[in-house]
Amino acid sequence: MKNGIIALLTSVWVVGSAVAVPSAPRLLEKYPTEADFLAAYADEDLEARITKETPRLFLTKSRVDEFKKDPEKCALIASYKEHIEAQMEEYNYPAISPVEYWAQFKEILSEDSRLVSRGRSRFDPTDDALKAAWVYLWTGDQRFSEYAEWLLSVSLLTYELRAELYYTIDWYGWSRLKWVMTYDWIYNDMPESSRSDLLPRYVNAMAPYVTGKKKMGSYNEAGNGKEMGAYGPGFLKFYIPIVALDKPFIPEEMKANLLRPWLQKGYHELLELLYYRTQSRGEFGGCSSTTLTYSIGAYPKTIFNFLYVSRSALNLDFAAISPDLLGLPYYLIWNMILGENEVLYQYGSGDLQKRESKFPGQNLDHYMEAFISLYPNADPNSTDLMRFIRDKFPAEEDHLYYSLLRESQDETRAEFDESILPKAFYFPVMGQTFSRNAFATNGTYAMFQCGGKMIAHRHADNLHFTLYKNGFQALDSGNRPRYSDGDHSKYYYQQSVAHNVVLIHGDGDKKRGNRNDSFYGGQIFNQRLNSEVKSFLSNEDFAYIAGDATGSYSSNHVNEVTRQFFHIYPDLFLVFDRIESKKAAFRKDWLLHFADEPLVLPDNSFVSANGSGRLLGKTLLPKNVKTKIVNGFKWDEDTEFPIHYWDKFSAAEQANQGKWRVEVTPGKAQEKDVFLHLLQVGDASLAKIVPHKVVEKEGTAAVRISYNDKLYTILLNKTGELGGSIEILDVESNTTSKVKLKNIVQDQVPFLD
Repeated sequence: MKNGIIALLTSVWVVGSAVAVPSAPRLLEKYPTEADFLAAYADEDLEARITKETPRLFLTKSRVDEFKKDPEKCALIASYKEHIEAQMEEYNYPAISPVEYWAQFKEILSEDSRLVSRGRSRFDPTDDALKAAWVYLWTGDQRFSEYAEWLLSVSLLTYELRAELYYTIDWYGWSRLKWVMTYDWIYNDMPESSRSDLLPRYVNAMAPYVTGKKKMGSYNEAGNGKEMGAYGPGFLKFYIPIVALDKPFIPEEMKANLLRPWLQKGYHELLELLYYRTQSRGEFGGCSSTTLTYSIGAYPKTIFNFLYVSRSALNLDFAAISPDLLGLPYYLIWNMILGENEVLYQYGSGDLQKRESKFPGQNLDHYMEAFISLYPNADPNSTDLMRFIRDKFPAEEDHLYYSLLRESQDETRAEFDESILPKAFYFPVMGQTFSRNAFATNGTYAMFQCGGKMIAHRHADNLHFTLYKNGFQALDSGNRPRYSDGDHSKYYYQQSVAHNVVLIHGDGDKKRGNRNDSFYGGQIFNQRLNSEVKSFLSNEDFAYIAGDATGSYSSNHVNEVTRQFFHIYPDLFLVFDRIESKKAAFRKDWLLHFADEPLVLPDNSFVSANGSGRLLGKTLLPKNVKTKIVNGFKWDEDTEFPIHYWDKFSAAEQANQGKWRVEVTPGKAQEKDVFLHLLQVGDASLAKIVPHKVVEKEGTAAVRISYNDKLYTILLNKTGELGGSIEILDVESNTTSKVKLKNIVQDQVPFLD
């Protein structure tokens, strides 16, 4: 399998495609704009395409017959059968009616509260209803279809009450999708009286939830915008009509006023989502958000469901035309940090509910298998990469339908040698550059944020960087609601002050306001996509990226905010910032956040440690600075936004919140400043930063560094075009190489050859 992975990286990626699928061009190549894509597919006569066969949601009769021959799936269904039979006895079924059983929940369901249903609650038991439906399809035993119907009646009573009161049912729409799936799967065995009673009531109960109105009483349900997860109940607009439109007992008025408009709108929204998700993969891979707990949490389900059902119910195979989606695994590999004891971590970008920032791979077994099932003709090397990701994260529990829709368990395990990857990679659509000297437990890892097109859950963090060496040595700060309150999230965690960037404190810095305001000298939240990568260069000695985030700040405060970032392998970093404010009086603060209290020394250097790692840093320019230690999630001593969950965190979790920072401020107020910082990471024995010398001339700054038997001379432009040069003298071989730093993004295709 190792050779297969190498082939993936040299033959598939070289052609510039996220994944090669035989005879299937990438969707974005065939349809360069969303309008082109919608013109090709949006006008389908969907009602005419709906299959006459039942079941039709996810399953077909022939598919069920195939599954019955699979021993692994039969074993899973047998476990469902055992569970359902025990539950039927526990619930005193069928002696008690759904109304009698549900009565115990009426009082609590009448309250204006945020329900957490997920289909697993006793007042909305659609998980068990779907399990009973599976057992019925396998065995043909009518007891299980009747019990599934009984459970649907319980859930429907909940839906009707909440709809009448206009209260939420759940943040997600999954449980309500399982309801209509169960109805579809047991339809053939339901009495006509049950068929004609349940489905119209369900349609009416869902009407308030699928219209896109999020506010339900005092709480919200998730929306369905394509930039986000699209996992709110709005997606039901597509699925409900597929089941209901051909039913003779559904009133024509309901079909005309609800179901047909829902189907067209729901289909159109899912087409837009599919196109947006293919865009997120870019040329080399990516996903819908830099926050992995979303992009590989609930986000993929909406697309998988659409791909499965458009195939089973409408005979439309969108998977066949969208191989772009298979670009996810390569991006995920770059997001992995191999920590001590081979624990995998993530960089923690965006709206992550942070504990220790472990890699959120709990769904990847199911998702990679869904890809393999939906893309049976994918290039074998691409399939190997998906198997590798799958095997890295074995599922802790089965998924109610993905586990049974997957192909028969493939015992082939894919190996992956990370050493064949380049040392750095830039993902333009995601706005992230990753670098590492090695994928190893003692490796040094870095992530730099700039540019990108994916806005979901992203922070005002352009030019931020995260460093990991035996622990997070430089990280972003704060946490999101659940572990904090709304003010902490809105005014601190999502803002520039919580990231390793430069603040420029101009006139009118707001204490409170909206997302078009600059808070405490930071970037404007609604302008967080207004940054640009000017240069990317990678080789065996170093990675270099230059970014311009001027457009992310208030135009009333700044003329220029740029950063040039070097990772000199294995453990050295150089950070050069050019800042020009509108007025000399606008204070500039250079920020770096730590897991634990740093030590600041008189020579403008600082020291911090986390885990078994250590960071040494030094401000080389300006020479006259004031360096302050800040303790807490605050702007200043007068404005703090604490994490209320703090005492419940372990020591390791507290460290990962980034409570400490240094602020480096020029000693002289002027419009133009440059910051030059040298950072070195290592293990606990690291005691002294590498030898170095700074030489300033008119318009340039140069730093000479002696490191690992090489002498680096890095020349940087203080004005004009971003750039300069880096010259490397190999002391042992007495050979010199010199690279000009131009505003060019290096072609990454050859890296993969």
